[in-house]
Order: sequence, then structure tokens, then C-alpha cells
Amino acid sequence: MRGQPGFFDVDERLKRLSGLGDHLKAFAAAVDFEKFRADLVAALGYSDGAQGGGPPFDVVMMFKVLVQDRRRIRHLSFGAALPTSGV
Repeated sequence: MRGQPGFFDVDERLKRLSGLGDHLKAFAAAVDFEKFRADLVAALGYSDGAQGGGPPFDVVMMFKVLVQDRRRIRHLSFGAALPTSGV
């Protein structure tokens, strides 16, 4: 298996990706997501946890996920977003 990246080559992969430019870091530098926290908490209305269950995901993290997913979908071309059925 010589020539293939190994399991412990994570540092090299991260270094290569950082050289290409990390859009997540640029996005975090441009947008202060913490400003949305109060509105997100009010809109979602999480319970106090008295009924049990695990803690909810952080609202700001989930908002970042939704924004990044929307950004990814927007950059896809219409043809690439739809599966080909062969019909």
C-alpha cells in the first residue's frame, strides 16, 4: 500500500487543506454568529430538561451548519443537484 495516505497522515492532510484556503475560517471571521444566539434560543424554545433526555445541540453551531449547507447547495449547478434517472 505504498503511496497511499495512511491513517496517521492527518497532519499532512490538514496542512494541505489549509494551504488551499479554509472557507470555514474565512466565514467565521466575517460573521459574528454569537449575535444570533438570543434570537435563536427564543425562536427554538428549548425545554429546561426536566423530562430527561440528552442536552440539545448548541443553537449557534446548528445555525452555522444550516448556513454552510445552504451555501453548498447554492453553489451546485441545477444539473448536478438532480439525480439522473435514465428515463
